[in-house]
Parts: sequence; structure tokens; C-alpha cells
Amino acid sequence: MKLIESELFGYEEGAFTGAKKGGKKGKFELADKGTLVLDEINSLPLSTQAKLLRTLQEREIDRVGGESVIPVDVRVIAISNASLEKMVEEGNFREDLYYRLNVMNIIAPPLREHKEDIPLLVEAFLQKFNREMGLNVTEVDEEIFSLLNKYDWPGNTRELQNVIERAMNYTYGERLGLEHFEWFSEKINKGLSLELNRLGDFTTQSLSLEQQMHSLEREVILQCLNKNQWNKSKTAKELKIARQVLYKKMEKFNINCKDMVTLSSNNDKGPER
Repeated sequence: MKLIESELFGYEEGAFTGAKKGGKKGKFELADKGTLVLDEINSLPLSTQAKLLRTLQEREIDRVGGESVIPVDVRVIAISNASLEKMVEEGNFREDLYYRLNVMNIIAPPLREHKEDIPLLVEAFLQKFNREMGLNVTEVDEEIFSLLNKYDWPGNTRELQNVIERAMNYTYGERLGLEHFEWFSEKINKGLSLELNRLGDFTTQSLSLEQQMHSLEREVILQCLNKNQWNKSKTAKELKIARQVLYKKMEKFNINCKDMVTLSSNNDKGPER
């Protein structure tokens, strides 16, 4: 906890064991008159949240072990990979801090909803890792993009970055080919096999073909609803059916809020009525 606070607000000499002689400026002091990005703010302990709230309200900080306040003028961009609204309800995030931060809310869609950007992201990651790893990879086989598009990317762009970095560790040439993604291909195929096995479970049940088809259709609609946090418009668009048709099918298969599964997502906006 002290480590987090010392990183954000700095510390004075002798504030704790190992403190640098003369103390150290924190991120807020270093970002004075500028912008500070706080990533994964949902991970902050409640005690640090209280200190952050005071900093945002009073526009001043006090270093760890310090006795005086230091004025700061910082624009804060807070990023969360979980629903802060739900965390407030659960008592894991301060409500007053949430409303202090939620001045302008930008929803970043998950990678699965804009897969057309994958080639651009791959190009950016190639340039990044070429510099860091001393490589000169300039070509990517088209088959790789087909492979990447088969995956839903629960880890979003960070997971994509990890996949590209790992693949580049397998090559010393100027191109990336499918042979450098064998492990990733196996991961996708394993996932598809699990889905096929799950689908096979329907055929082992003593149900008529019509009953099995209805069960499967209900399951597909329910999974899609939960994935989209019960946003009916998104679900209908993904299933390629009209929204009115979706409502009729939900009524037909008795799908309602009792079937809702709470998911943590960076685009969680709650169920849409």
C-alpha cells in the first residue's frame, strides 16, 4: 500500500526503510501542468482511493512521511477493466471517487467487436518488437490474419500484443508465417473441440430433433446476451436478426433476467431494456 502511495504521491527522506535520500517526487508532481493516466484504477486499495479523492478535490498532495502539502494541477485519465458501478455497489470502490472521476466517460469496445483493426494493431506491434528485439520482420502471411480473426480475444489488445511478441520469438527472418503460430492454432482448435463436444452433448439427450434444436438455439441466444451484457441491439446485430425477432425468441424460449450472468467487461453498461 505504501509502495502505491509513494509512486503516486512521492515520499520524503526516511519515510520508510529503503527510501531514497532526499525523497522522491510521485507521479502527480511529475505530471504537474500535464496529464496523468491511471491504468486499472479498479485495483486501488480503498485507503489509497481516499487519498486520491482528496488530491482530485483539493488539487494538492502530501508525500508519504511529509508534513506539508504540495499544490498540483493535473488532468487525470482513469482506466478500468472492470465495472466501477458494480464495484461501488459491492463496496469495493468509493462512490464519491467514482462520481469525481466520471466526468467524461469513454467506452472502449473490446477487440472482438472491431477485428478489422487487427492488421493495423499487428503492424504497430511489429514495429515495437522489431525495435526492442533487434529484428526486421516486415511481412506477415495472410493466413495469420484469418487465424487471428477466429479468436474472440478476451484479453483484448494486450493479449494480441502478447501473441505477436511470442510469435516473433520464434523467427529470425523477415516474415511471420503460420509455423510461428502453431501453439496459438492449437489453442484455438482446442477451444473449438470443446464447443463441438458441448454441442455433441445435445445429441446424447433423449429429446426429439426439434427439442434439441430449440435447446441449442436458446443456449446460443443466452450466451450472446450475456456476452453483450444483455444489450439487445448488439445481440440482435451479432445474431443477424431483427430486434423484434430477438424479443419473440426470448419470449418463446422463456429467456429473462433470471438467466443473466454477471460479467466483468471494459464495455459493461448493464442490460438494455
